[in-house]
Amino acid sequence: MILISTFLKLILIPGFLWAHEITLIGKVPAQYLKRDFNHQKVQRDPSLSVLAVVIMEDRVIKEISDISRIDYRQVLQTLNQRESKVIELKNNSGGFDIIYPGLIDLHGHNKQNMLPTWTSAAGRFANRYEWRYKSQEYQKVQSQNMNPWSRNLLGEVAAYRWSELHAMVLGTTYLQGHKLYDLGFTIHSVEDPNAFISQRDRVRSVGDIIDPFKWSFLWNVLRPIMSELGCEHNYSCYKKSLSSFLKKNCTLTPLSRQQIENQISAKSIEAQVPEFVVEQVDHPLSIQWLLEAKDHLAKACPIKNTQEMTTFLSLSHGNLPHTEIVERNAYLDQQNASAIITHLSEGTSWDPMSWLEFKLLKLAGLARDGMNIIHGNALEKEDFQYMAQQNMGLVWSPYSNFLLYGESVDIETAIESGVLIALGSDWTPTGSKSVLEELKVASYYIDREGLKISDTDLYNMVTENPARIIKHFGYENPQERGIGTLEVGALASLIVVKEKNSHPHTNLVRFAQAQDINLVVIDGEPIYGNRRLMEEYDSQRESEVISGRLFQLTLENDRSSFPATFARDRLDELGLGVAEYAARIELGYSTQCQFEEDKILFKKQSVDYPLLLQESYMKTGLNLDTYEGITKFIGVALLSQNHNISFDGQSIVASDWALKEMPPLFSCEDHNYLEALSAMVNPQKQNTLSRMNKEREDNRIEAGLFTSITFSEDPLQRKINYSIPYELTVLYQFLPSLEQGISSEIFEPIIDIKVKPEWLKKY
Repeated sequence: MILISTFLKLILIPGFLWAHEITLIGKVPAQYLKRDFNHQKVQRDPSLSVLAVVIMEDRVIKEISDISRIDYRQVLQTLNQRESKVIELKNNSGGFDIIYPGLIDLHGHNKQNMLPTWTSAAGRFANRYEWRYKSQEYQKVQSQNMNPWSRNLLGEVAAYRWSELHAMVLGTTYLQGHKLYDLGFTIHSVEDPNAFISQRDRVRSVGDIIDPFKWSFLWNVLRPIMSELGCEHNYSCYKKSLSSFLKKNCTLTPLSRQQIENQISAKSIEAQVPEFVVEQVDHPLSIQWLLEAKDHLAKACPIKNTQEMTTFLSLSHGNLPHTEIVERNAYLDQQNASAIITHLSEGTSWDPMSWLEFKLLKLAGLARDGMNIIHGNALEKEDFQYMAQQNMGLVWSPYSNFLLYGESVDIETAIESGVLIALGSDWTPTGSKSVLEELKVASYYIDREGLKISDTDLYNMVTENPARIIKHFGYENPQERGIGTLEVGALASLIVVKEKNSHPHTNLVRFAQAQDINLVVIDGEPIYGNRRLMEEYDSQRESEVISGRLFQLTLENDRSSFPATFARDRLDELGLGVAEYAARIELGYSTQCQFEEDKILFKKQSVDYPLLLQESYMKTGLNLDTYEGITKFIGVALLSQNHNISFDGQSIVASDWALKEMPPLFSCEDHNYLEALSAMVNPQKQNTLSRMNKEREDNRIEAGLFTSITFSEDPLQRKINYSIPYELTVLYQFLPSLEQGISSEIFEPIIDIKVKPEWLKKY
C-alpha cells in the first residue's frame, strides 16, 4: 500500500503538469505493480489484481502505484486538490473494474471487415492459393460483394474506419492492417510510426513475400549452387549464388554505370548482362537493369529454366522475388528496423508448398531477426527451433485456419521451442472481429486438445508478446516508449474491463466480451466507453451513442429504398451518390447486447481528413468521422453497390450471393456469428471442426479441388486439371508432369497429397 505521506511526495515531483494529468483509480493486475508502500521492489502474485492509481500525462504512464481502501478517500482528495482529472472505475456492485494494457492485434485485413463469415469454406482448402485462385464461391461472397464501392475513396475510408470501430469496442488499441485518412480517428495502426514514441523505422506488413508461382527459380536453380558453394540460409549466400549463376550461364559485357544508365534511359537493353550487375546483384542500378531486361534475359542466359529465371528476376507485375528479397533484407539490416510481418506456410500441415515456403524464406536469407510469420501451419519442430534461435515471431489466427483448412499451427510445439507467439484476428470473412474473441476460440481449442498452454500464455499473446515482436515493448529509454504493458514510461493506451473472474488473465481471456469493455484510452485520453466514465472525464465533449444503434434496412424488404447501382461504373460519382442517400436513413435500435449503460464515442475530426470528405459532408450531410455516418454509408453501399446486384432501370435484382443485411458492429447483436465462433472447437459438444474434417474429401470434390484427367481419342484433346498442390509440386520438380505417361483411361482422381513423401524429407 502507498502511504499518504509517500503519495504526497509522489505528486509533488517537479515537472508534473497537473492540468494535463488524467488519473484512473481501479484494479490493476498485480504483475504490473513493482513497489510496496516503501517503494521497494517486491514479487507480486500474477493471479491477483490490486487497487491502484494509474496517472497519465503527455501520452505516457507517469505513475502506477497501489493504494489501500483505508487511504482511498484521502488519496482522492489529494488528487482533486492537485487538479488531476480523476476517473473512478467503480462498478454497480461497489467493486472496481480492472485496468489492462490495450490489446494488440498483429493480423488484420481491415478493408473487408464488414463482410459476414464465409461458413461454407468448410475447411476444404489445402493452402491459401486454392481459395484465392480456384474458388468461384470465394469471389462471389467476397470480391463481388465489395466491388466496386470499396474502390471509391469515401467507401475505402468508411471501410477502414468500420474495422477500427469493431476492433476498438472489443478492446483493441493497436491494429495491424492498412489505414486510410484516419490518423487520430480512434485506435492506432501498428504500421503508423506516430503510434509510438520511437526512433525505429516503421513496422512493415507484407501480405505475401513469397508467391510460389514465381519463386521456383530459387529452389530449382539457385539452391543447388548454394550447396556447391557450401553456404545457405543467409543473404550473403543468396547473393553469391545468384552472382555465380549469372557469371556461369550468361553472356557478359563490361559496361560502366553510366553506360548501364544510358541503356535503361534509352530502353535499348542488349542481350548481354553487365558485369556490374553480376558483381553487385543487390545494387539499385542492377535491379533496375534486370527489370528492363526482361525481354532479353532468355537470350543472354540460355538455360533450360529461362521462364523461371525471367519470372524471378525481371517480371515487374506484382511482387518481384529478387527485388523483394533485396528490399526486405536491406530493411532488416538497418539498426533501427522494427519488424516485418508476412503470411507464410498458410495451409495444411501435409501440403508440400505450405511446408516448402519456410525453406524458401531461409534460402533468401530472410528467416532472421525481425521477420515474423503469420499462420505457419505447416511448420515443424526444427522450423520452430530455427525461428526461436533467430528471434522470429509467430502470429496465430486459429479461427481462420480452422475454417479454411481444418487445422492450425502446432502451437504447443512452437511455444515449447521458445517462439514468441502473438494472436491475430485475420478478417471477418474467415476470422473473428478481434483478438478478444480470438482468445475465446484459442481457449476452447486448448481445452479440447488438452494442450499445456495457460490463460497467462494466451494473455501475453495479445499484450506483451506482440509488442516484443514488433520491437515496441514497454519503456526502454526516453526515445523509445512502447506498448503491451502497464509501467512508468510506457504509452498510456489501455482498456478498462469489468471483473467477472478473480484471476485477471482468465478474466480477460475467457470472460470479457464487448459489454465488458468499459473504457478505451489512447495515448492517455479516453475515446470510448461507458457514459458515466466518459462524462466523468469530460461532460462537455461532443459524443454519440454507438451501443444498440444498427443499420436495419434490408435489400430483401426495402429494394425500392436503395439507390440505383448504375453509379458503380462511375466511381467518381459513386461515393457522393451513396452518401447523399445514406444521410437520409435513420439507424435502427436493438437491446440484444444488454449493456448496463450506453457506450459512447467522443467525436473528433481525424488528423488527415481529406478535402474530398469535407466536400462530401458539405454536400450530403454524411460525416465519416462519426459512427453514424460510417454505418449508414457502409450499409447502403454493401447492400446495393456491388456485382451481386443488377439494376434494369426500374428495379433491383439480387443474386443468391448478395448480402441481405449488414452485420452489426457489436458481436452480441449477431447471434449467427457468435454461434459459429463458439461451435468451431467447442469442447463441450460436437464441434464444427470435427464435422468439417470428416466431410473434407467430399467438400474438395464438390469444389473441384483435385487433379483429374479428361480422356479423348485424340491425345491433343486430353485435358488435365491440376489441383494447385499438385501443380506446385510439379513446378518445384518433386513430381513429374502428367502430360506424358498416361497410357490408359484408368486414372484415379488425386484428391490430396496428404503426407510429405520420402523425397521431401531429405530437404
